[in-house]
Amino acid sequence: MNMKPLLALSILGLIFITVLYFDHDPVNPMGRRSIFPMLSLIIVIIAMPIMSWFTTKKIEESMGEKIQAFTELAGAKNEPKKAALKLLSPTEKKVVEFLLATDYVALQSDISREMDKLRTHRAVKSLQAKGVIEVHPKGRTKFLKLKKEFRELLS
Repeated sequence: MNMKPLLALSILGLIFITVLYFDHDPVNPMGRRSIFPMLSLIIVIIAMPIMSWFTTKKIEESMGEKIQAFTELAGAKNEPKKAALKLLSPTEKKVVEFLLATDYVALQSDISREMDKLRTHRAVKSLQAKGVIEVHPKGRTKFLKLKKEFRELLS
């Protein structure tokens, strides 16, 4: 990301705030000008581009990792199982591997005995959103089934 426009905008903001501050002359009861409001504004204006730069760096790094995974996926034509599992998070992989070990069906409560309930719930929701598993309510738990398309890909 190009940081020049953000830096120019923050410099213009700094100039604008400085002009406004010195045009309006607030004086404290002791007769001296208070510098703290001006310093806090300067710090905020300087900190904003720096924070933006760090966040864009993290986003670019994570996108680079995903692009690398997709590149490896495209190169793994002989190993579709390995390629498909690379697209899943570690907790999602555990759920899929559990389903593979139990003939493609399981109760969510059985899976949550191996992982904590929250991670299991999030992984199941994510896998359902990705279309990897089917979820059917069964009492106070859920019945999970690996979808046919994904089963064929993994076998």
